[in-house]
Amino acid sequence: MKPLVVAFLIISFCTEAQQLMRKAYFGVGRSSFDVELPTEKYPTWELRGGLLWNKNLTDVISINFGIGGFVKLKRKSYYYYGIYYTGGKGYNDNALDKTTSEIIHLGIDVPVTFDFTVPKVITFEVGGMGRAWNGTDDPNNVLSAQLEAGLLLGYKRQLTKRISVSAQYYYTLTPLWINDLRNEFLQIKFEYALKKRRRLF
Repeated sequence: MKPLVVAFLIISFCTEAQQLMRKAYFGVGRSSFDVELPTEKYPTWELRGGLLWNKNLTDVISINFGIGGFVKLKRKSYYYYGIYYTGGKGYNDNALDKTTSEIIHLGIDVPVTFDFTVPKVITFEVGGMGRAWNGTDDPNNVLSAQLEAGLLLGYKRQLTKRISVSAQYYYTLTPLWINDLRNEFLQIKFEYALKKRRRLF
């Protein structure tokens, strides 16, 4: 709920008599856990998509803010025939293994980034993102109903007038669970400008 409130406030503030560019985006990436344990990172694939609004602040600086949804897919469990195989890292956490191997997670993303474009087709992205995970009744789901906020960095390249592609890295700044559990992901994201310019209201 909090990411939705933040998105509404940002959009309301920035749309007062302003013309905004709307973009649709789709991303695919590899997500993993960063945890203070000698264990695996439990990597999984993530898919995300949504809408972005863009406002130019200067000739080279703009702000992007948006809202979208994401899916964290399942991975194969490290548990085989009554034994955990962790690639020689020594420790397997039952809750983390079940969280990533038994549950498909859904959630909401609220990204906000400042884009620095030099020259016209190369852009560096610096900002953050809030995320809200769906809740489940599974006691082993360490991500159930979690709220998080993290750092979002990226490098974007304009392919055509309407299409751009970026490589992004995200790291959670708010611990989610015991042992200082944090999320991180690398993704490739595509953006498509729906309209060249349009008033939101």
